[in-house]
Order: sequence, then structure tokens, then C-alpha cells
Amino acid sequence: MIGPNTARCGAPIRARARLRSHHVFVDREIYCTLHDPANGDEYEVKLTVTGISGEMFEFDVEGADTPQ
Repeated sequence: MIGPNTARCGAPIRARARLRSHHVFVDREIYCTLHDPANGDEYEVKLTVTGISGEMFEFDVEGADTPQ
């Protein structure tokens, strides 16, 4: 089960233009590590931003089939 604190994506992801190093835009790909608390495995996850409305954004998620 995916719950709070199970994914690490580096710095916070925000849709604010003034945070240039973490600027979010449509089609941006962000790679994260998903931690499975049941067994400790870690999986690479790719988030692709599909839409932005103010500080809210939508994204598609693709996860690896096997742990790293």
C-alpha cells in the first residue's frame, strides 16, 4: 500500500515559476524512488506532468516492475 512518506523525489515539487530549479511544466518528467514499507524494496517511479492549474498539477505515474 502506498501511503505517506513512501516516495522520495528530491526537493519539494511546486508549480511556482519563482522556484526556477524545481519549476513544473507540462511534459516535465520527475523521477522518484518509491519505498515499499512491507519489505523495504525500492522502485523507480516516473511522474510526467500532464496539467497545471495555479499551484495544483496533474500527472501520470509509471512505476518499475522490479525493485532497484
